[in-house]
Amino acid sequence: MVNLEQFSARDPRVEIFVSEDAAFQNVATRLTSVISGSLTLRHDSNIVLSAGNSITKILGHLSKADVEWTRVHWFLADERYVPISDQQSNRLQIEKILRQTLGPEFGEVLTADTTLSPSDAARDYASRIAAVNMFDLCVLSMGDDGHVASLFPKSSTFGSQDLCCAVYDSPKPPGQRITMTTKAFASIPNRWLLAVGSKKARAVSEYIRDNRAPVRQFDPTMIIADQAAYR
Repeated sequence: MVNLEQFSARDPRVEIFVSEDAAFQNVATRLTSVISGSLTLRHDSNIVLSAGNSITKILGHLSKADVEWTRVHWFLADERYVPISDQQSNRLQIEKILRQTLGPEFGEVLTADTTLSPSDAARDYASRIAAVNMFDLCVLSMGDDGHVASLFPKSSTFGSQDLCCAVYDSPKPPGQRITMTTKAFASIPNRWLLAVGSKKARAVSEYIRDNRAPVRQFDPTMIIADQAAYR
């Protein structure tokens, strides 16, 4: 029997804000706090994040003065299999907003090497992820259809024992992608999901009732949402 309380508005892991912008600002503040705390203990901070409009809006709320950003490594949860100069590139999108917000010393953005074949790019990125001693945080946004990273509903990539895998049949273009898997995400203690906007309401309802939904497979430790998504 599905537990209807799981990730519902009554779940203490879910925080619901009055508006999208309030949610974005809250995540930016918390993200900064996590990174700042990590940098007091170690030389660098390793953050996993997806791309997309919600994530860029969060990054747009960061402040130059708060953190020594050059010590931050931003690992992308997934990458579209396009050249890094292509406008569809997740790396290009994230580097652009970080540069606009923080200037040229925003740290380092790491992603799959799309000059390799998709399968080789997945293996190469997996080896780089495995070499990281500790990830401080993973922040993913959710697509309107409920996907996270490039893990789409009913995807064959669920259950993969690899840290990264190639996707050849993405229902959203481009069809080929490289994504971190649920196995990789499960190794990160702090996993945040952002679900904001009325277009996300249907997907929110689906992951509350369906334990096979991508969000349930991701198993976030915290969901930051707004009232439009949790209407």
